[in-house]
Amino acid sequence: MKLDSLSWCASIVLFFFVSCVHRETYYDFAEAERSLKVLNSDLTNFLSTADGLKEIKALKFLYNQESAPLPIKNSATGGSGSFDFTGLLGIYSQVSGTSEFRKTAESNDIQIFFKTTDSLSNCLKILKYRDQVISSKPAFPIEVSALLTQGDEELLTISELAKISDDLPEKVDLDIAGKDYKITGNLNRTKGVRNGKMNLQLILSSKLKTVIEIDFEGGISYSKQGFYFNDLSFKTVLFGHEIRGKIDYANINPTSDDYVKSFNSHSKIEIFEHPGKKVGEIVLGKVSNAELLEFFIKFRNDQEKKITDYIPVLGKFYNFKY
Repeated sequence: MKLDSLSWCASIVLFFFVSCVHRETYYDFAEAERSLKVLNSDLTNFLSTADGLKEIKALKFLYNQESAPLPIKNSATGGSGSFDFTGLLGIYSQVSGTSEFRKTAESNDIQIFFKTTDSLSNCLKILKYRDQVISSKPAFPIEVSALLTQGDEELLTISELAKISDDLPEKVDLDIAGKDYKITGNLNRTKGVRNGKMNLQLILSSKLKTVIEIDFEGGISYSKQGFYFNDLSFKTVLFGHEIRGKIDYANINPTSDDYVKSFNSHSKIEIFEHPGKKVGEIVLGKVSNAELLEFFIKFRNDQEKKITDYIPVLGKFYNFKY
């Protein structure tokens, strides 16, 4: 056999080998439904576990106390302007039997002592806090150092540093650590003459294992109002599943008579179950007499069903008026 023939045969073998290695399994309808139910169970259990954590209960309780000296809280006045950290230095205690907090002593930080509904004693220490007002929006924290304890037990530490430029966050680094988990996040934004890039990563790890990871990179352009996306690529790992997507915003017509078609023609979002088993594609569709938009899961057989039929909690985040 001639050398050319050998080379040709080797090329064919290599082609089929590479094709097989990169070929992904596409679940049929029944397998895909099972996979989505697993994802919903994982997500539901995760949210239920998180909601039961001591630190979450404590912070949720404090967030709803209007008189608590917090930079972010659930009130008409909380978070609307710059937080006066220096002016609020001191030790605060909850008045027994009420939701009122009073300053009881001086301090070089802010210490808030309170009891949750289960009568456990908590203390939130805000060791450092600086923010910066951004264009009529709520002030953005640029330095945070805080510690939450319950008795002698350290429940949570929070550390954040940020840089503002052009009246927008340019860089953010976040570290949150609990008893057996850690959350790290970072954001970086660049600016050229008119265009730039934005990268964001958020990772939740528990016992040295990544549980949730969100990565996205977007091409952006600047305007007087801030910035807007031209394109977006993202990958989200949720337990044993992965969502990958690319959206070409520059070619999506927001005023189109058929926005759904325009969006779906210029985006590709896929959901996989590890390792590399495709569950389906996520597409936009109309519901409620075509007045609302919602995401659907498109299965291998081209059947489409609302993704909230399988993962109900997602409905809180993306229903919007068309």
